[in-house]
Amino acid sequence: SHNMLPDSEQIQNCLACLSLLLQDQNLHTLIGQPENATWVCSVVDSLYQLLSSMAVLPGEEVANLFQDDRRDDFDEE
Repeated sequence: SHNMLPDSEQIQNCLACLSLLLQDQNLHTLIGQPENATWVCSVVDSLYQLLSSMAVLPGEEVANLFQDDRRDDFDEE
């Protein structure tokens, strides 16, 4: 619920934990395997959506990483 958004310290702590987790050699090896590409993309998208949802107020539009003209180029690849 938007009434219970984490404060900036909680978000910073979560990101610090995620950073440490991503430095783990076993996880790094797992992420680097081609057969895990779909799984990795899903996790990254989920994290992006989670952080984006916490970064905007209810009713506001989430910022888009891609400009419209660049998105078309990306989708064609």
